[in-house]
Amino acid sequence: MNPGHNVVILSSDVVGHNMAGPGIRYLKMAACLASSWNTTLVVPEAVEDMDLTCHWIKSSDPAFPAVLQNASLIITQGYNFPLKPLLLSPARLIIDLYDPVP
Repeated sequence: MNPGHNVVILSSDVVGHNMAGPGIRYLKMAACLASSWNTTLVVPEAVEDMDLTCHWIKSSDPAFPAVLQNASLIITQGYNFPLKPLLLSPARLIIDLYDPVP
């Protein structure tokens, strides 16, 4: 794992036992990136007893703004989170256009 880079993935969907497509997509993306980078998956809701392969927090967590400020890279679909904190972060911002208008 590269300790110098912090990747933050903002999931627009719930992560849990009955996930839909976006939740699955971001969980798998986080798991892949976590094998090489410090990766945090930010979710609106999650099932706490799930065995996630990366660090995760809820978007309502008071630590969320600090996670954004410490990020090197932020990946998101860009419409489910307030845009201003993302733009104020020093991180590079990647907008995932897999399904730009759900």
